[in-house]
Amino acid sequence: MAGTVGSHLQAEQRIENARRYRDQYRENLADDPRPYRESLATALDSLVAEIDEYPRRHEFQEALRERDIDQSTPYGAARWELFTLCFDGDFRFGYDADGYRSGHLVQRTTEAARALLARRAHEFALSNLGVSPNDDGYDSGRALRAKRRAMRTFRSVRETHDSPFASVLAAEAASRIRAGHVGVSMADGDRPAWQPRVEATTYYLVGRGSLRELGDVFGTVVADER
Repeated sequence: MAGTVGSHLQAEQRIENARRYRDQYRENLADDPRPYRESLATALDSLVAEIDEYPRRHEFQEALRERDIDQSTPYGAARWELFTLCFDGDFRFGYDADGYRSGHLVQRTTEAARALLARRAHEFALSNLGVSPNDDGYDSGRALRAKRRAMRTFRSVRETHDSPFASVLAAEAASRIRAGHVGVSMADGDRPAWQPRVEATTYYLVGRGSLRELGDVFGTVVADER
């Protein structure tokens, strides 16, 4: 009985939220709005086509395993962390034999844009880690510098791209930067000193790398408005 009542109340709350967001959407429409579905569909196709040029998640994972990259070293931990952050396959949920199913086009475009930003950020992050396979430690100064640079990039991008959609994409990158800060602050004696530093730096660099690419990816989505 309690579970039924709880589910009913949750459903009512979600309906009320949907109404509120619908009203906000209507209030914020321009005086002469135009359909944007076709443009979004074109943008989504472009984003997914570029993502398909990268290895699939399972392919990248298999490549790391074949190279026997050891996660107990700074280099190995960084490589696997970057794989997790940059090659998430969640955006492909909802695919069928003909591609993305219909509906929720804005959400799918957002997910694809985030996925592409992450994949582009991988190479940037890897080249800026400053760690090699033979290293057995990681300088805390690198993590600190990576954080400062990420924050500067975030502020610059926020000033340059002042739009709701760009803000959504930037928020994802900002969450990576915040996660890096939390990771460093949670360092304890049960792990090697280098481990939280490496993990935090990967987050800072992925966040920064995504922000560096935001303008180009955002431009793909709004190309028809230019």
